Amino acid sequence: MIQDLDNEIWVPVAEYHGLYEVSNMGRIKTLARTYYGGACPVKIKERLRKLTETTKGYLALLLSKDTISVHAMVHRIVAQAFIPNLDNKPQVNHKNGIKTDNRVENLEWVTNKENCIHSWQVLNRKSLSQPKGEFSKFSKKIKCDTLDMTFNSIKEACQILGLTGARISEVCKGIKNHTRGFTFRYL
Repeated sequence: MIQDLDNEIWVPVAEYHGLYEVSNMGRIKTLARTYYGGACPVKIKERLRKLTETTKGYLALLLSKDTISVHAMVHRIVAQAFIPNLDNKPQVNHKNGIKTDNRVENLEWVTNKENCIHSWQVLNRKSLSQPKGEFSKFSKKIKCDTLDMTFNSIKEACQILGLTGARISEVCKGIKNHTRGFTFRYL
């Protein structure tokens, strides 16, 4: 049996009822069960799952069901289990900026725009400095009026905001008014 932390609440992981549970503290466990993978039954003991850190600093794990394994992000599993997403927002934000802190009180559903604004204004993230040779000398600087931030190039804005260069370019050229709620212009 798993040792619960004070005030820890466990609920089934969406689409994995009877296989896994997630806690409001960001822990995930495999449930005890017996399955038949051949001639003999296989018993699985209840245990905490080991989480791995992704290259971007988030915690993740593999979930398996019916011989299909899925790579899942822990913060999304916690948010789906405990935080209502009434506005159907696509991203989960870590309020304190610590990507490995997956407690319910540290997570919230946000839009891409809200997530970027939080990163820049609340966490005081600054624009990437331009290392020599990383961006072309022919790159045009652009400004994101929505965030009041300047980028050295469309490529830099794409890397930071997770948008596509073609869409940003269309907004800068006046072909479109915005992309995902962001407005841009060439400087």
